[in-house]
Amino acid sequence: MIHRGRSRSPTVRIGLESALDAIRTSPTTAILLGFTLLGALSGVIPVATLFSRSDGWLEFRPTVQQAHAGDLGLPWLMGVAGPIVAQREAVSILGSLILYALWATLGVAILTLISIGAARANQGSSDRRVRRAVGASRRMLLAAALAESGAIAVLPLVLGGLTGLAAARAIAQSWPGSVAGGTGAVAGFATVLLLVVFAAVLLVPALMRRRRIGEVELHRALPTTPVVFQIAAGFIVLSAGAMLTGRAGELLTPGASAAAGGSIAAVSVDAGTARERSASYDRLLEGLEVAGLDTVSVTSPGTLAGLGYVATVVTDCGRCTEGGLWLPIRLKPATHHVVSSDTFRLIGLPLLAGRGITPADDWNAPRVAVVSRSLAGREFQNGQPIGRRIHTGDDDPEGSTVVGVVEDRSPTGLGGTVQPRYAVYVSVLQHPPRAADLLVRDPADPAILDRLIRSLLPHGSRGYAPQSEQGVREADVASVLWFGRRFEVQGWATIGLAALGILAFMGLWVRSLEGEIGIRRSVGARRGRIFLWMVGHALGIALKGVAAGLWFGIALWRALPTAVAGAASWDVSQALPYAFAIVLGVTCSVLLPAWRASRAPLIRSY
Repeated sequence: MIHRGRSRSPTVRIGLESALDAIRTSPTTAILLGFTLLGALSGVIPVATLFSRSDGWLEFRPTVQQAHAGDLGLPWLMGVAGPIVAQREAVSILGSLILYALWATLGVAILTLISIGAARANQGSSDRRVRRAVGASRRMLLAAALAESGAIAVLPLVLGGLTGLAAARAIAQSWPGSVAGGTGAVAGFATVLLLVVFAAVLLVPALMRRRRIGEVELHRALPTTPVVFQIAAGFIVLSAGAMLTGRAGELLTPGASAAAGGSIAAVSVDAGTARERSASYDRLLEGLEVAGLDTVSVTSPGTLAGLGYVATVVTDCGRCTEGGLWLPIRLKPATHHVVSSDTFRLIGLPLLAGRGITPADDWNAPRVAVVSRSLAGREFQNGQPIGRRIHTGDDDPEGSTVVGVVEDRSPTGLGGTVQPRYAVYVSVLQHPPRAADLLVRDPADPAILDRLIRSLLPHGSRGYAPQSEQGVREADVASVLWFGRRFEVQGWATIGLAALGILAFMGLWVRSLEGEIGIRRSVGARRGRIFLWMVGHALGIALKGVAAGLWFGIALWRALPTAVAGAASWDVSQALPYAFAIVLGVTCSVLLPAWRASRAPLIRSY
């Protein structure tokens, strides 16, 4: 036992000395490895912590909160799904894209570690041969590599872990909603994988037997696929973020909608029956009009953002066929909106045919409905729905009469495109919900408006303090903006990690061309022509990466409009600046090594 302890002590000591000598001899690649590990942990951990909910290993943890609990308090055909369902589905879609971006960043970081590790192994190959020649065992080389990896990794591991956890906390706090509890499985997996790859790039060269190369055998040029992948991954993620933030900016632009600086208050009417709630809303609208506020709208929650409650409608189509069968009655899912008489004008929704909802459409009047153009054109005979019947569930056995057609509306809220395009608008006085949004466009002091609303609502009802219309719009768009910024930050992290790997790889790539450079020089090629030849190859690699990003990015970008209405699946103005910057950066990374290789003495080119 004593003999073994004495034999291990020199091995550890010599391994540490060899590791320190290797770091002092080749500090550049050691620093690059440390920076890569630091950047990878800082860029991967914050996003990885957004996954691994307690009910699923890869489930997205951020969730949206429901503004009003329950449904509208009205009976619907075959149940009802509120706006919260569509919003959660949209968050799930974008969360899946964030997960793909995380894997892309992790893959780029691994390739960068391998590229820099290959460069470091190339630098230390002569030192390892000398050590082997003077009798160093493979165990001694392995101990030196272990000590070297530990010395390089200790500081980046601590700083990267602390930075990643701090960034994860900041990202979770910036989410406009709640974050479900998680297990941290994805973050742990990503961290362990990075550490394993980091150790492997330093340990594997110490374990490998060097292959003898014949005198006439030339080094083959390194494959450029890793660089193409790194460029494509960064370009895809950056472009996705740019398109989401661009759409969020459009939605927040004052001219993007009919918003004109009004006030929105969420009201909840505490009345037992639908008839009593109808009377309460009627009294509220009349009281606000008497107070001098004549641009007032009462809608079901989500309507102002283009969201609604999804339920089945039954349409009296007439002489209609579907799939070769005569079906005079159609059952279709549609988004339901409860509106007042001034809603269409205030939200800028044009009336295409018939009439809209009027104050006369109260509780005692026959039930009426207004349908969207898509529902009118496809689910009624000859696209003529006016005068025909439609059943929304909350009406008598005879249903409602369609009295008007409005344009299809493009939703602004997250999840609007997940809901059916078909839309039905009914009167708030005939289908009074328990909770509603009150929009007032007339200039009014929020405190005075709040007191006025509370005085007009029945006892026990709640009228929340009015907020500015722009503030409510910003809250609706906040989640879209959050995703856009996360994609952009993740994209820049991916590009930064790729830049380190490309810098190391392109140097190795130029070095692998020495044999071909020697042949070209020997047959009379000039140095300038060789330099331009290598730069042209680098430019081609960069263009291949951008082209690969376009090819594979379309599959990811197509998912953006399914979650965010109006988001572009491809926008040249958003992606072109990133493509230009990436191509320029990759091309510049090869200038110095290409210049040195083209100016090297001819004897060194073989």
